[in-house]
Amino acid sequence: MDLYTFDCPEGTPESKYIPLDIMSDFSIGESIARIPDLVKKAKSLNMKALALTDRTLSGVIEFYLLCKHNNIKPIVGQKIAFGNNEVNLLCKDLEAYKILCRHSLEIQEANNCPITVTELPLTKDEASHFVCTSLYSDKELQDLFGDNLYTQIDFSSLEAHPEIAENLDTTKCVITNPVRFIEKEDSDALAAMRLYLKTPEEIKSKHYFIDGTEILPFLEKIDHSELLENLHHIEEQISFIFPEDYFTTPGAHERLLDSLPDFDNAEQTLKALAYEGLESKANEFEDINAAIARLEYEVNDIITHHWERIFFLHHELVTWCSQNGIEHGPGRGSAPGSLVSYLLGITNVNPLKHGLIYERFTNPKRLCNPDFDIDYDYEQLDKVVNHLKEKYGSENVIRIESFGTLKCWQVLKIAGKYLNYPDEEIEEITKTIHNFWIPRLSLERLINSSSNIFDNAIIPHWDGVKLQGFFRDKKNEKLVKIALCLESVKCNKGLHASGYIVTNNSASQYVPVLKDEKTNWLYSEYTFDMLEYAGLYKNDLLGLKELTKLKQLSDEISKNTKEDFDYKTIPLKDKTTIEAFAKGSTTDIFQFESQGMKKILKQFKPETFSDLVLMNTMYRPGPMDYIPTIIETKEGCRNRDDFPGCQELLNESYGLPVYQEQIMQIAQTLAGYSLGEADMFRRALVKKKLDVLMAKKKDFVERAVQKGITEEQAVEIFEILIPFAGYAFNKSHALSYTLMAWWEMYIKVHYPNEYKKVNKNFKDDFEWEDD
Repeated sequence: MDLYTFDCPEGTPESKYIPLDIMSDFSIGESIARIPDLVKKAKSLNMKALALTDRTLSGVIEFYLLCKHNNIKPIVGQKIAFGNNEVNLLCKDLEAYKILCRHSLEIQEANNCPITVTELPLTKDEASHFVCTSLYSDKELQDLFGDNLYTQIDFSSLEAHPEIAENLDTTKCVITNPVRFIEKEDSDALAAMRLYLKTPEEIKSKHYFIDGTEILPFLEKIDHSELLENLHHIEEQISFIFPEDYFTTPGAHERLLDSLPDFDNAEQTLKALAYEGLESKANEFEDINAAIARLEYEVNDIITHHWERIFFLHHELVTWCSQNGIEHGPGRGSAPGSLVSYLLGITNVNPLKHGLIYERFTNPKRLCNPDFDIDYDYEQLDKVVNHLKEKYGSENVIRIESFGTLKCWQVLKIAGKYLNYPDEEIEEITKTIHNFWIPRLSLERLINSSSNIFDNAIIPHWDGVKLQGFFRDKKNEKLVKIALCLESVKCNKGLHASGYIVTNNSASQYVPVLKDEKTNWLYSEYTFDMLEYAGLYKNDLLGLKELTKLKQLSDEISKNTKEDFDYKTIPLKDKTTIEAFAKGSTTDIFQFESQGMKKILKQFKPETFSDLVLMNTMYRPGPMDYIPTIIETKEGCRNRDDFPGCQELLNESYGLPVYQEQIMQIAQTLAGYSLGEADMFRRALVKKKLDVLMAKKKDFVERAVQKGITEEQAVEIFEILIPFAGYAFNKSHALSYTLMAWWEMYIKVHYPNEYKKVNKNFKDDFEWEDD
């Protein structure tokens, strides 16, 4: 997560107002205020504290970290409905947050179907960990929260009816101005959003992020400054609920180790299985001593960081799959870079044979958790997931929440609908955006890009003129303003397609958990990217139809030949197979089926499996521009030499660094980085933050000069590496997926009848290339 630093205008006095009733766009349809915008606004007003009181805890980590980063005290809360009353439970301490996690399911039910206070799942002792602010005070709330109970007085209501305060004990009241959007004029955007979601409730125009300078004079005028002072009494009762290192890597790592399932004697068993695997596969290694050294290094690193349970989690799963006839892939992502993964059978790629790097998989320098993404037979994925639930418990295996956000073309439609624009007028604009594949561009960039976008042929000139004319037409000013306000706002939520969490206790002991009404799955209120901070290990279990296809092909061949056929034993050197790729005969071959790829294959004329991995890597926006250079280099039989001393490691890509692993190896060779340092170096180049780049450049040049390279050469190499680092792809992933393509093509050319028969199960309009 990017931690933005926001500015406070010089000379801005510290705000005396503390907003205690703020909902963000995590409360879909009730607010359109994004958390970064809320923190930015609070910083601009020089606020010392800020509360978040969504109906969900989904935004807590982002909110807490952004506030802390900007020297604002974060107050974590949650809103709960009681009939026509609502309360905000504000956490005094870490125990309060844990209580909300433990009771998250009951609170979800309360917000779906309002309950009475006596049904609130809090004991009196638990209630003592909260400050409670409510719309109305009653005896039941007073009995439960005692002196921790305050009544909220809405600022807009008090402005209209000052006499409200005369009938209350204001010593236990606070002034609040609920925040549902940032600026006063944004009320139209919330109204448009609610119309889009078909929840067109009345919008209160005062529910913007109000400045304390509006409140204080009024309270002094009616002689009720205590309503403001009570905000500070509440803030003083609330500590920074998370310990200082709670979300840092060491703190989150310790919690992760506590949450993982236990395995008996994990360290010794890991060692034993890994060395047994090496012994059984010894004939696969050209240099067995190098294999032993690599294994010792990986095992020591895994045990040092206590990651053995993560390896066993996946080892147990793929072993169970093998025992039950369920296919799993050779690996994806960076996992094939680990020798231990290969020897335990988690992956099916020998990393030493293909030059894959362990530090690209898990880097000791940044204490990143091993990231296993494993593909499974698409038709058998439910069985895999059910096995996890049966083995570890249904409350210990949960899904992960995900959110959809509004794109630029959507917000234009939403704003147009709200302002009663003719459908065809908006359709014409959104169609232009879609036709030239620019929905990924932000609306702001699209509006502010003068000739830049159009001169580069992203959009033809006259279509660009039409877009700019629409955006700059005075009559469309309100529409554009509403659309800009709504862009990237959360509009729906669901379950992450492949993400699962496995814990050794009920997952609600670690994170807030809800239940999906459609599937009855329990799921984490934190999204995939937040779980690392929360200290939980996330698994990607992906269903892949190619594995279903390969399984069916193997079964069909075995049936017809009366001999067991295992596609995983197919050799990687086969003249007929590579010739079929070179002819572009790749219809329905995984990752190689597109017309563009077929054309490139015919031009490139691959001669080895390594050439196929290279084409699979290069055929993407960005790297694609270098394909003609590689073809020319290959035909000329002479590689480029931009990186002295790195010729051997760049031979497979004809002198260009196209793999992330190569970027790391270049840094290691030319500047003496360890591979862990080299991975950090690569990541810094990708992010392209100027201050970080300058620091890395200075360090790289100094270290390269010490290795005998001239300063001028080192600067030039660094500048060349920057764009390539952005384009570079994970070789481990490209290799694994190319391997599946190779298996398919081998079967296609050697067992054509079986291939034709099985392939019809996956594509009705299957066509066969004629030689």
